[in-house]
Amino acid sequence: MFLLHLNARWPNGVIEISLTTLFLFVAVSGIIGQLLNYWVPMRLNELDEEIIYERIPVLIQNIRENMETSVRMAAEANQNSRLVEFYFDKLANLISRRTNIADGLFRRSRSWKTVEKDLLNLKTRLPGVEKDLAQEICTLLRKRRELELSYAYQWLAKSWLLIHVPLSFTMIVLLILHVLTIHAF
Repeated sequence: MFLLHLNARWPNGVIEISLTTLFLFVAVSGIIGQLLNYWVPMRLNELDEEIIYERIPVLIQNIRENMETSVRMAAEANQNSRLVEFYFDKLANLISRRTNIADGLFRRSRSWKTVEKDLLNLKTRLPGVEKDLAQEICTLLRKRRELELSYAYQWLAKSWLLIHVPLSFTMIVLLILHVLTIHAF
């Protein structure tokens, strides 16, 4: 329909060129939006639970605090705790960093998997109480990673709207201006 309206010629006025450019951008962002509407829910369904986007930072903070509590308990149980040493060597930076959207979107989780594997390996060499605390930290680490994935997927879906909706409204305004111009002249 759009191409028929152009009569197989490139538009030549400022409004026509702007409207054509906006139409192409809206069409491409609409196709991307359809792909996201298919892809994002599939990825979110792979996660254990649904999480409200706005609550994710608070939940991440709670997980970090729970891990720190477990590490404190390990330090109280054993002053030379390898679990405490492991936490400060490998875990502290990983769990205190901001949510990395690119890691979530492209599933670059090597650092998470490596730390989890190292933690599980360490757990086999820990005494009773520390072994339980290591298991708790491992569970919290998995939850933290899921929160990061959920945040990345939901951020992508919300960010797409911030591009598509303003482009669409701008196109509608230009379309009205175009119609008024055509009928005025």
